[in-house]
This record gives sequence, C-alpha cells and structure tokens, in this order.
Amino acid sequence: QNPQWDGGVPPVLVLVGLAYAGNVGTIVRTAVQANAFAEIMIVDAEDGSPPVKAADVDYYSVMNAPLAALRRFGTAATFLAHARGSGRKMVA
Repeated sequence: QNPQWDGGVPPVLVLVGLAYAGNVGTIVRTAVQANAFAEIMIVDAEDGSPPVKAADVDYYSVMNAPLAALRRFGTAATFLAHARGSGRKMVA
C-alpha cells in the first residue's frame, strides 16, 4: 500500500475507450511506476473497434501490467454500475 493514501480510499485509474494497445500499455506502465493507483480499470470502446487484448497490455506496458490490479469492463454502463456500488467518490 502506498503511504500517500493515508488510510483513506486509494484512488483508481479508469481508462475508457482507448483502442490502441501502445497507448494503454504506456499509461499502465506509467501508473504502475508512479505507484499512485490501487487499481486500473479498463473500459472497452463501444464504437465497434476490437478491445485491446490483455497480452498486448502486458507487452506494451513492458511487463508492468502484471504488477497492477487490472479490471476490465465491456461497456461504460457495466463500469458505472460497478463504480456506483463500490461506495467510491467519482471525480471527472
């Protein structure tokens, strides 16, 4: 656990609709190295583009992805349902 969270609810990083594996991997790698988030949530694009594959996230994050708690959601609606039920404060 990161000491900067001071016993509060640790922040999560939410990536929505990113279609390029390299972009997702770079963001995941940076987030893991910064140790600023307890979890990374990936919400797939809903425009018909194929979702970024887990293997690509691992590769493009330079194998940092396995060091993070990653959770995937197929739609924004399923993510929002999860977020509303988690008791977390949502900040845009």
